[in-house]
Amino acid sequence: MAPKNKGENSKKAAGNAKKAEAAAQKDAVANAKKSKEEEQEWSKGAKDDSKKYIQNKDAPLPYNQY
Repeated sequence: MAPKNKGENSKKAAGNAKKAEAAAQKDAVANAKKSKEEEQEWSKGAKDDSKKYIQNKDAPLPYNQY
């Protein structure tokens, strides 16, 4: 009689790997979308002064003028 446990079927293993990869890609897209939405939610009401200091790089920052 042939042994019953020869190992995993290579076609089945390939299919499972393909399913896992597809699931990982879907999760990555979902996480990126969730992260972007969360970032937008947290930025509501936040003071954005990042563009103030780009005009003149040599000028000191306002908090150094005191």
